[in-house]
Amino acid sequence: SVCLSVCLSVCLSVSLADCASPPPFYQRFCEAVSILPPKSSLDGGSLVSQLLANPSKLQHRLSSDIAEAQGANCISQAPTAKDAARIRLCQGRGAGSWLQAIPSASKFALKPSEFQLASFLRLGIVLPFSHVLKQCDCGTSLDEHGYHLLTCKVGDGPIWQHNSIVSTWAKCLDELSIPHEVEPRNRYSNSENRPDITAYNPSDH
Repeated sequence: SVCLSVCLSVCLSVSLADCASPPPFYQRFCEAVSILPPKSSLDGGSLVSQLLANPSKLQHRLSSDIAEAQGANCISQAPTAKDAARIRLCQGRGAGSWLQAIPSASKFALKPSEFQLASFLRLGIVLPFSHVLKQCDCGTSLDEHGYHLLTCKVGDGPIWQHNSIVSTWAKCLDELSIPHEVEPRNRYSNSENRPDITAYNPSDH
């Protein structure tokens, strides 16, 4: 924020916009803020003056507004409704945490093929084997992004995803020495439904 404040101060004091050849940093700044929506949190009067008047978390506020505006532009320009939905999901809180996570143990690490597939799905890239698999066992024509395989009840895709998530949670609880049960029975008196996993307060066990 200090560096950005200094940069903005220079912009404000010497009127770089009026220079015959503004320096590159000022040009990049103008390009970035030009995409901000009219009702952004930085709206109201001169952008530079307002930022300097309230420098608290300056870089964070500016970066957040720019990122939000860029995301909105990507959604509005998405070629299909599925692409727009994919971008919205990628914007969700924690949706990209797996890209920054450091595997603490081999059992929590993705295999290269798994990482590649997850990246393809996140970026909307056509799967490299889509030209080989043309039809699902259920009779549905397969899409080139593999979305059908993630939800089809004939294949084991959804079941595999479910079991993998439950297994990962169980491993995490094991690492923390937290008592737990996977799909415990007889939890509900009026239903045969079972929770995926139940964790208990260690002090009670």
